[in-house]
Amino acid sequence: MQYLIIPALALLSLLTPAFAYLHIGSASQAALKLDGTRFEPLLASDPATQPNIRTRFEITSNGSSGLYCGKPEDEFNAGYAHFTNSEGMEDKHMFWWLFKARHDPENAPLVVTFGGGPGASALLFPFSGAGPCVIQTDKDGRGEAVPAPHSWTENANVLALDQPVGVGFSYGHSLRNTSAATAWDVDDFLQEFWLQYPYLVKNQFMISSGSYGGVFIPHVVNTIHSRNLEGSAKANRTIKMPESVMMANAWSDAQSHYLWFHQSNCVDNPFFNTTVCNDIVNALPGCLNAVQYAYEQSTPANRFAAFDACDPVTPWELATRKNYDYREKCPATGCDMNLGPVEDVLNGQKIKEAVGVPQDRKFLIMAVDDISMPFIYNADAVQPAYLLLGPAIADGLRVLVYNGMMDGAVPWRSNLAWMRLLQSPHQLAFRNATEDDYPGVGTIRKAGAGPTGEFTLIKIAEAGHMVVRTRANLLQHLMAQWLQHKPFF
Repeated sequence: MQYLIIPALALLSLLTPAFAYLHIGSASQAALKLDGTRFEPLLASDPATQPNIRTRFEITSNGSSGLYCGKPEDEFNAGYAHFTNSEGMEDKHMFWWLFKARHDPENAPLVVTFGGGPGASALLFPFSGAGPCVIQTDKDGRGEAVPAPHSWTENANVLALDQPVGVGFSYGHSLRNTSAATAWDVDDFLQEFWLQYPYLVKNQFMISSGSYGGVFIPHVVNTIHSRNLEGSAKANRTIKMPESVMMANAWSDAQSHYLWFHQSNCVDNPFFNTTVCNDIVNALPGCLNAVQYAYEQSTPANRFAAFDACDPVTPWELATRKNYDYREKCPATGCDMNLGPVEDVLNGQKIKEAVGVPQDRKFLIMAVDDISMPFIYNADAVQPAYLLLGPAIADGLRVLVYNGMMDGAVPWRSNLAWMRLLQSPHQLAFRNATEDDYPGVGTIRKAGAGPTGEFTLIKIAEAGHMVVRTRANLLQHLMAQWLQHKPFF
């Protein structure tokens, strides 16, 4: 991967495959610095900092004729949720796409998925193998959508949300720059969704995301949980909680990530030489101190300062292997992984006609200007987001984290660390749990009742950051067993 040597931007490139796959410049260029003075805090009266006051639900396509790249019987719905802000203006428009289950969709579980980033489209995951179509690159480097052999729609309805508004096919003004505020939009969408699809309210509901989704998911779960408990809102709400979440290679705690970076990427999978690794060790105390200070006094300036302090801990421009998969060496031209074919296919006429999006509506697989950079300047990543899962876990939320063991961007050790720290009914059992080997898969550590556990970490061998791309069959199996409370193996 070729990077601009930019402290916060380089870190962001590790939080989502979509961003890192974009070619953002040569590592040989002069180092650039993000100018912290550019950060302008949003005023409390700014509608971007306030909850919506109304949501209008629109279906733009019923998809009864099937998706051209899937199976003939595949069905879907797609459309927009239009949000009216605190000033009475309908200014944000969130795109959604429901891929219906191939078997008994009215009773099948609902899996809601969104992208990482911050700023990645939700459509990357379904079109990487979890949906009815997967985008492959032909011999000429062009992208083409073909039937996915291991689609999650065999077992569940899959609902992709292009959130935060501004990514993918979503668009608007007064856009969010925090994961807490984007969670309001997701909850507002879901309330309208349950009204439009009342038969799904009775079904099992799971949220799935990865990478920066490790920040988004806790905020969404916490928002749904806390709003459900607000007495004044109960009369007007569909009280529906996700029964479980699946988090892939999840960035959910900056402190755990940096603390275990050296062990993960200099010892487990040595991405760097001895000199670079020694520099990482020397930089760790200042980095961890800055993150701790930002945790204790969480201002944008303090969080942003932690980005700068931790930049020397993640010198990916000096790695010789791809940070998303240790098995792949960087060629002489650099570790550039291009997702242009994905963006090209989703910008194509067939897709836009299928979902009822105007041909002039540009699809962005990564909304750098509208979402990524505002989140960077607000340093939203520097937070212990995992803590927000605690109340829902106490009320029965099941948590499955899976991690490719070849991933350097978000290594498994950082996920194990925060899972051991999270106070919950499962903490002691998880900390004392053994790690069981599964030949050909990896290892599993679990706590809680049932054959899959209720608080579970699966380390997947021979997989990097995008497990869905390299081990789609295994991931489909894990998802189905998790939903059905059946033994994984």
